[in-house]
Amino acid sequence: MAAFDPTTLTYTDADGQVRERLDWVMLRCGPVALFRKPAVLTESVAWLERHGYTVAQVDCERSRSEQEVLWAIGEALGFHRWPYPNLDGFNDDCRGIKVPTEGGFAVVLHRFDAVAVAFPEFARQVLGILARASWDNLLLGRRLLCLVRSEDPWIQFGRVGGHEPWWNQREWFNADRA
Repeated sequence: MAAFDPTTLTYTDADGQVRERLDWVMLRCGPVALFRKPAVLTESVAWLERHGYTVAQVDCERSRSEQEVLWAIGEALGFHRWPYPNLDGFNDDCRGIKVPTEGGFAVVLHRFDAVAVAFPEFARQVLGILARASWDNLLLGRRLLCLVRSEDPWIQFGRVGGHEPWWNQREWFNADRA
């Protein structure tokens, strides 16, 4: 469930290092986290899966229109395919994402920088809708995260869902993702 037990917020990894739970760190900083290096994203997804998360992954690089982006994300999330998708319908569908009460649900948007270059305001709105869906789920005791991979180490979206998307803790510093 979404409430975290304070006694389980940290753990000791295989190297003897005390670490904070990834989902705790992500939700504390906002529901949208940015990633550049595929290996860092892969390790984060593996951690989430080991901890009971359902993960939906979307390759956004080949989407050539806003509709194609919404179709790709919607397909990964199990939405019905609208003939003319739009942000209002996407918002409605995101309110119904099936988030388990144990573990959670993670949406991974690969190469979302391609969407941000082609449709900057649309990209920000998509992330805002996913962020709001995360907050709605938290109110119901469920965890919904959004992981965004970008080839652009300097990408910025502005505030989405009340928070600026943040670089994951392993790529927080500019030098770590350049």
